[in-house]
Amino acid sequence: MLVEEISQFPTKPDLILYGGDDISRFREAGKNLFEDLARCSRYGICAVIGNDDPPSVRTLISGNTVFNVHKTPVTLGEYTFIGLEAAPPADGFMVGFCYSEKEIERHLAFQKRVAKKNRIIILSHAPPFGALAVC
Repeated sequence: MLVEEISQFPTKPDLILYGGDDISRFREAGKNLFEDLARCSRYGICAVIGNDDPPSVRTLISGNTVFNVHKTPVTLGEYTFIGLEAAPPADGFMVGFCYSEKEIERHLAFQKRVAKKNRIIILSHAPPFGALAVC
């Protein structure tokens, strides 16, 4: 339904971003729905896996103009899209697949070097600390 909805937009979006969880649903019945979504935009889709995804599903983020930006940053003009999959550990929350704050810092620093002087857009599964209130 999402592909049908986006196909009806008066103009194509430049890029679609998917921030993870339930990655396997994009490969149901032998179909690569990531590629279907990528065709709905000018440049494709950037995605990362979420903390509820097992690391093995990273390989499902693939196809024509489908980019796993945790693995490889993508540059479009003056912008570089970098990715951060999973989540940091959180007290009181079940986070599943996670990276320590130190691992996240090293990963983002490495990806930032790839971006050089470009403007950076981070596609992160987890929001920055304190960005969401818990009720």
